[in-house]
Amino acid sequence: MKKATLLLLILLAIPLAQASSLYTEDFSSANEKTFNLKEKDAVRFNIAGKETEMMLRSISPEKSSAKLTIFVEGAETPQYATIQTNSKLFLDLDRDNQKDVLIQAFYISKENTILSITNLEQGPALTGQATSNLAGNSGAPSNQGSNILKGGIISLSIIIAGLALYFIFRKK
Repeated sequence: MKKATLLLLILLAIPLAQASSLYTEDFSSANEKTFNLKEKDAVRFNIAGKETEMMLRSISPEKSSAKLTIFVEGAETPQYATIQTNSKLFLDLDRDNQKDVLIQAFYISKENTILSITNLEQGPALTGQATSNLAGNSGAPSNQGSNILKGGIISLSIIIAGLALYFIFRKK
């Protein structure tokens, strides 16, 4: 019985899901935004009248590449793309044969990936304005409350498992 209880407490202490962040951005004030993303993080933005969500699906640091999944409002299927460091990915969101979005990867590693998203729809007058803040996150994660809840549950599970182990071994 004690072994089953101990096994149950250990299983409860193991985190089953990896938290990811969703950044919501508005490109009305700036032409270019830079993001420090981890695997499974996503960025939601509205350009060319289409709400678009880009997710960093997987990272291959040995190839210095990242796989992206891009969900465009109104499209039947998502777009899949692979981007490498210092390469450019152009997107046409509204199917008018005009490039609407430029995505660039500045740095790719297992811990984080620095991507830049540029709104090309606003014309060439704004394309010269480049942000130089490559280190920080842009925007606030929209699921911060759920991450705090998950962290609290994991911490509570570890404390309960520690107390259970203490009481099991104290009796011997």
